[in-house]
Amino acid sequence: MALRATLAAALLLAASLAGGGETITLRGRVVDARSGKGVPDARVRLSEGRRETAADSEGRFAFVGLEHRSVVLRVDAPGFRRFAARMALGTQTSLEFEVPLEREPPRISTAVTVVPEAAPPAAEGVLPLARRYEGQDVMALSSVAASDPLRAVQALPGLAANDEFNAGFAARGSGFDSAGLVIDGVRLSAPFHTIRDINDGYTLTIFNGDVVDSVSLMPGAAPARYGDRVGAVLAVRTREGRGDGFHGRASLGAAGVFATLEGPLGPKATWLASARQSYLDYILERVDDDPRLALGYRDLTARVTFRPRPSHTVSLLGLFGRARYENTEPDPSPHTMEEAGAGTDLLLLSWRGTSGTLGFGASSFLLQETGKNRDTDGFERFSSDADQVGVQADAVWRRGAHRLEGGVEARRTREDVLSRLFDPRPEGARVVEDYRRDAWLLGAFVQDTWAGSGGRVSVTAGARVDQFEETGEAVVLPRASAGFAVTETTRLTAAFGGYAQFPRFRQLAGENGSPDLDAERSRHLVLAVEQGLPGNLRLHAEAYVQSESRRIFNRALEWRLEGDRVVRPDPAAPLLNALSGPSRGIELTLGTPRAGPLSGFLSYVWAHARREDGSGLVFDSDFDQRHTVTGYLRARAAKGFELSTAFRYGSGFPFPGFLREAPGGVFLDAGRNLFGPSPYSRWDVRAEKRFARGRVTVDLFLEVANVLDHENERYNEIDSVNAATGRVRLDRDEMLPVLPLFGVTVAF
Repeated sequence: MALRATLAAALLLAASLAGGGETITLRGRVVDARSGKGVPDARVRLSEGRRETAADSEGRFAFVGLEHRSVVLRVDAPGFRRFAARMALGTQTSLEFEVPLEREPPRISTAVTVVPEAAPPAAEGVLPLARRYEGQDVMALSSVAASDPLRAVQALPGLAANDEFNAGFAARGSGFDSAGLVIDGVRLSAPFHTIRDINDGYTLTIFNGDVVDSVSLMPGAAPARYGDRVGAVLAVRTREGRGDGFHGRASLGAAGVFATLEGPLGPKATWLASARQSYLDYILERVDDDPRLALGYRDLTARVTFRPRPSHTVSLLGLFGRARYENTEPDPSPHTMEEAGAGTDLLLLSWRGTSGTLGFGASSFLLQETGKNRDTDGFERFSSDADQVGVQADAVWRRGAHRLEGGVEARRTREDVLSRLFDPRPEGARVVEDYRRDAWLLGAFVQDTWAGSGGRVSVTAGARVDQFEETGEAVVLPRASAGFAVTETTRLTAAFGGYAQFPRFRQLAGENGSPDLDAERSRHLVLAVEQGLPGNLRLHAEAYVQSESRRIFNRALEWRLEGDRVVRPDPAAPLLNALSGPSRGIELTLGTPRAGPLSGFLSYVWAHARREDGSGLVFDSDFDQRHTVTGYLRARAAKGFELSTAFRYGSGFPFPGFLREAPGGVFLDAGRNLFGPSPYSRWDVRAEKRFARGRVTVDLFLEVANVLDHENERYNEIDSVNAATGRVRLDRDEMLPVLPLFGVTVAF
């Protein structure tokens, strides 16, 4: 009776206050219904998962600036029954109440209906330094030009991205090849629409941002759950289809169109399907009197979720993407690429469930990637066929102050690649790469988290072991973290970890490949402080030191000067585990949540990454950027009308190579990474207006990209070298000028 009375009083109060004001602050504490203790890390959501937060170590949570509307509050945590209740909001008065979670089926009260629903996804593990963002918050950073989650992620604090034609990013001195992108628990190797075997191509994420539920970014010191990468981790979780009826959403942007449909499949299942189609070639024909190429992509994301029992969830996710390139020159030169295509397909079947204090999950996946490039005379210059198949299982068990987690993974990878170049001397084909490889990658992890002193102190210790069949190498990697809440508004966190990344098949058996390569290594040490400030502001400061070793490199593969002599690349030189060095930096972020009428963040990063190859050569990393500034501000100017602006600045990555700039041009040098493009800068502004009539809403978007018309550039590769003077000619691209963009979205 006491439990029912508490729920009734709290939620009746929420309903009775409706109608007085424009916004409301909702604060609560998730507690164990039996003991009354706070439930840490509980997942709290509003209105079909569109707003989400995580309870702190004492079970507390808050939503600020909620609008006048009816919302559904959902709370779940491993080992507890999910709580759900509908609430009416509409006042600026702050609401505070407790949400008790029961281990037994919840009761039904006349004051509030508690709905037993499917269990939440299996725990993603304790992520002490993860920066979690709702899907809609991330996509607010994207351009009207394309609904691309990774291009939106580029604007998040702690990341650097200066190439507007590519969807990857760099973090702490390492590029995207060192980062792990995880989709619903499965790590993907190349989640892009791209033309394979082209250095200066255009890339786009293969799934639509409209299907993203949440994003967790870990620039460093990721927990033991994540393996086979030495850099950042980006964990993306897709959302389920809505179960409250049939809904649709269609959007027309500057470079493509997408549509999303979703709804229930009976009382226990939901479905969601989202498709995109580009018309870049249509745009090129209208902005260029003589277009030389046509680009295009299309993709489909589909998910079906079934709940056979309230505590169990079965989900099938499919990602299917295709990209194409076509040379439209009327009279192309011989042996130039005429057409190319690439495809990526992923099927992921997962099962999640809970039983008392035990949470568990298992998944199986199939990933296939293909590519084929052909010249104007029919010469096939590149073909690839790669696939991965694997199974994963994980579990989490809570007992007292401890949370024990563990998991295993088995992944079989196969690649079949042929790469050729037409060589006129003598005339014919020269094989660059020709290999067929397949091998198992096995991994397992375990970690225990202890929370004491009412949740103010937490310590996590664990380890990961991985083995790669192709090289026979096995690695054991420790991970640890500790957190301490100094006050209610101040929290300190420290984390340490060892990381390894096995060589790819291309590095082992492709051009300049070496079967003797070992796994690249990295050690991460991170110290962070989170400080609450007046006005709902939060300051996050993070300092890191990373020690890199065994990174793959060989200076003999690049043009360079030795003394006064020009040295050509050695085509027979093998890749080596040659590089080592530190990466250090400080990150500062001041932000406020999206909930209020004014929200955003301002971030500054100072970083320095150095590398040496053991022969006396010391240089800045290929992804060293000393200064990075990112900012985003959103203002709700009136009902249904929003203004936002985003700014990014980067002091610039070096162009990888032995180059220097001097009067008269760019020349070879004995030092590496001394030359690069000018600093990157881009300022975008956007206006959004929503019109609503019944169930139908129409959103209009007007955006101006690169308002200041800053001339950003990128260098792709060395076109030619004058062996007598050492002067170098580079392939250079200019990126987006000032560009007005328009988009419209219709939803029902």
